[in-house]
Amino acid sequence: MKRLSVLVTFLLFLLSCNKEKMNEDTDDNRMVPVRFEMSLNPNTRSYFGDLLPNGNIKWGNSKGVEYIYVSVPYSIAYHVSGVGTTVLGCLHEMKAEIDEQTDKLVFTGEIPANNLQNSRQYHLYYFGNNGQGGDDGNVTNYYADYQNTLIGKKISYARQTGDINELGNYHIAKIKVKATPVKDEEGVVQSFNLVAENLQTISSIAKLDLTGEKRLGGTAAELQSFTLLWNTTTRAFDEIMESVPGATIDVRDNAGRNSYITLLPNNDNVFLECTKGRYKFVDGIKSNRLYIGSNADNIEKARPLQWK
Repeated sequence: MKRLSVLVTFLLFLLSCNKEKMNEDTDDNRMVPVRFEMSLNPNTRSYFGDLLPNGNIKWGNSKGVEYIYVSVPYSIAYHVSGVGTTVLGCLHEMKAEIDEQTDKLVFTGEIPANNLQNSRQYHLYYFGNNGQGGDDGNVTNYYADYQNTLIGKKISYARQTGDINELGNYHIAKIKVKATPVKDEEGVVQSFNLVAENLQTISSIAKLDLTGEKRLGGTAAELQSFTLLWNTTTRAFDEIMESVPGATIDVRDNAGRNSYITLLPNNDNVFLECTKGRYKFVDGIKSNRLYIGSNADNIEKARPLQWK
């Protein structure tokens, strides 16, 4: 399988164009509450699944909150003079406050009532502890000019410390959900509940001895970022894993022998290398996997992968 190497460009909408929102009189544009509840393992507070069942990777960034994003195709349709109808898909933000005493996370937000449909399938995307973007973090936001609409996000893996407590900054996952409307006595939608169907952690983790290393190279390190971006031509969200030939991961501030590096999936026979040697992933890198040198009851007691 060819290594994914897709560079995406998207249409910039000129502010000078005469833009008119279509169907404004008939669409229900009211902002209504949206809610998603996710159960947590009360013993770990870690990840969506069992990637690190005995690790200490916890929910919540430095501000004690988490963000998740609903990707909604066909959120906005408007007319541009001389161009025609343009359709945008949007990412709608939902926020959860972290309470160490609870056994669940409750994400809430607001969304136009006409954006979600009963029983239709959507995806929630999680972009790590820095998922909101900005503030010199590893997540970048993409906006369309029209109404400053959020149409994409990019999470970078080009610089990592290997600190187990910072792995949450690089965790990327998506969850299939169905939208269930809550209606009043007159049948008018008042809010939506999102019900999870299944979830998928996209990234994986390798435990490595990086003592004295500053750069981590090899073909496995060339996948530098994951981007979710609305494509105005195909009218769909693209998932893009950008491969940069010869690129390396900056690990100058690594955690030594017990370093944990997040990697994107790759079906090719890829490898990592540093001055200590090389490690080959002969079956590629699979999503939601933990690559260690030996099994152990606790991830911190497991050996790192062996350089050869």
